[in-house]
This record gives sequence, structure tokens and C-alpha cells, in this order.
Amino acid sequence: SSAPPKKPVPAKPSPSTGKIPKHGSGQYTRATTTKIPTPKKRGRIIRYAVKVEKEVPVDANEAAAFMAATFADKRSWGGDGSLTFVFVPKGEVDVTGYISTPDTTDKHCLPSDTRGKVSCRNGNKVALNAIRWTQGVPHFDGDLRTYKQYLVNHEFGHFIGYGHTSCPSPGKLAPVMVQQTHGLQGCRKNAWPAPNR
Repeated sequence: SSAPPKKPVPAKPSPSTGKIPKHGSGQYTRATTTKIPTPKKRGRIIRYAVKVEKEVPVDANEAAAFMAATFADKRSWGGDGSLTFVFVPKGEVDVTGYISTPDTTDKHCLPSDTRGKVSCRNGNKVALNAIRWTQGVPHFDGDLRTYKQYLVNHEFGHFIGYGHTSCPSPGKLAPVMVQQTHGLQGCRKNAWPAPNR
């Protein structure tokens, strides 16, 4: 009898390849709309902008809509009424979310060493690595939406004053301020502050 045919092994995308160039110009497109209603302002008001580096194949308005929907979720930082993230299409803001090529992200994050692989918050900049935004990380098992929600809540969480934490015990939901890009430390993935704010 002949051996059964081998199933093709799907190729895993490399985090350093794909449509995201390593280098960018440092020039940005600023989002002008989110198509999401402005939330009712409660508590501390945080005005934010969203910018995408011109070489990154991500629509700035779509990225802003994703962030706005994340902030509007009751499980996010403002769910308890303590603060409100308000998208601003032009003019001055408190913090800007940048989606950038790896090299430009590294520049935004200095003196932290993000090695072209991770994101950061540096002063009033939230620098999101475009590779992470478009590809996520392997241990989220292809769940890019949840990873991006985590990325937004984690990095903007730094801006509002939260530092890194650890997995409390294996099998529990990871606190959102765990560095889940690096690994889950035995916890389960989690995008939201609410369960363990």
C-alpha cells in the first residue's frame, strides 16, 4: 500500500517580512475621522490623534476607528467613568498614537531598545510597530483583533500611568499591563483592563 499523501504545512509569516518595510520616511498621514460617535465625556479627558507613517499600508482612519471602538468599550480604561479618550482630527492633543515602520518605531522609543520588534509609550507618543499591528504575535493564535485591542489598551495604559505587571497565576486572564507581546507567562491572553484594573 502506498503511504498517505503528506498534508501541506502552511507557511508561517515571518515577523520581519511581508508588506511592512523596515525603513520609513518619518512622514505621516493623520486620521481625520473615526466614524464612531464621540463618547460622552466623563472624568479625565484625554485628547488623542492617530497617525500612520506613509510607507505603512494601513488606512489612518480605519486605525483611528479601531482605537476609538476599543476606548469606547466598557471593558477599556474609561469603562468605570474615570476618564474619556476623545479623538481629535486636527490641532493639539495630549497623546498621539503612531503606527510606524520598525526603524521609525525604534526612533520614537529611544532610549528604550525596541529592536524593531515591539511598541512603546514615550512621553506623549504611543509608538505602535506596524508589524505588530498587522501581524500580531504567534501566541495569540491568529487572533489579531484581540491582540490589537491589547496593544492599544496596554500602550495607552502606560500613558495614563500604569506600569508593567506579571501573571498572577497560571490559567488566569493576563492583566492588560503584562507584556503579552513577549509571552503570556502562563496566563491566558487578555485585551482589557476591566477584569483586573
